[in-house]
Amino acid sequence: MGETKAIKKAKDILRGEAANPKMVLDLVKKELKEEKAFDYARKILGRVRLHPSLKQDPHLALQIAQQQALCTYKDQNLSADKRFDDALAILDDAHRQRGDGFGKGWLGPP
Repeated sequence: MGETKAIKKAKDILRGEAANPKMVLDLVKKELKEEKAFDYARKILGRVRLHPSLKQDPHLALQIAQQQALCTYKDQNLSADKRFDDALAILDDAHRQRGDGFGKGWLGPP
């Protein structure tokens, strides 16, 4: 079985193709997670989390971080310990950026 359209799109994004955060979130939620392509989902969400437009949309930024944490946790290409630690770090970072209670050191000092 060849690559799906969603995986091809994810690879294009990883190669540097421009992608807006909402489109990437939709691609992950509607296609990549259904295909259990958590590695690609994790990677493109990590890339899009750096998009400057997310400073203007903290709700979307948090949704992207939550999906990245979930996909990181489910990515079988990472060891179990690494998946868990990385997922928690993603959530902690997202909440620190928002300035809300979740990230106020509950995982330890920054």
